[in-house]
Amino acid sequence: MSNDRIGVVGTNIAEKATMIWNVADMLRGPFKPHEYGLVVLAIDNLIIKKENAVEELEVYKKSLIYEYVTGKKEVPA
Repeated sequence: MSNDRIGVVGTNIAEKATMIWNVADMLRGPFKPHEYGLVVLAIDNLIIKKENAVEELEVYKKSLIYEYVTGKKEVPA
């Protein structure tokens, strides 16, 4: 890996760490420390649902492209 690429990765990690700490700072106001996990779990569940939706859309996109190209509705497995 080149030094430029390492620098970019380091920058991305630093940006993500900064974002995480900013979120933690926001949680400190309205939530008590023992409630942080409930908020993080809710966010985690939201991310998982969004990932599942993206996967479903990819399958649907594949079926639409197949139908457009072949004229058949069934995508072979």
